[in-house]
Amino acid sequence: MITTFLRNFFTIKPTRTKNADTKVSVLLAIGIVLTQIGDYASTKLGMSLGAAEGNSVMSKFITEHGFDTFLQLKLAAAAFLVWTCWKRPLASSIIVLLYVAVIVYNLFIILKLVG
Repeated sequence: MITTFLRNFFTIKPTRTKNADTKVSVLLAIGIVLTQIGDYASTKLGMSLGAAEGNSVMSKFITEHGFDTFLQLKLAAAAFLVWTCWKRPLASSIIVLLYVAVIVYNLFIILKLVG
């Protein structure tokens, strides 16, 4: 069931929600982009303060390629997610909420590091 959901979610031709409000879709697309940038910024700040990246794949990626390339990756991910979630308000909302949680966690770690 989860595999089917993921296969249907991550597709080049996603099924859009009929009658999805364009204004809501635009706001959610902006939310996706902002949360990707927020994840980048909070990760960079945390790591500059001595925190370790919790995702071992991303940790290795950042170590090998640097933060500029990490930002490019996050922006590419944002573009892909906006395309995948366009006019799919539930999917967009889940992505935004997931990354808000990641950013809040990163900020919690940063606050612990600074005192």
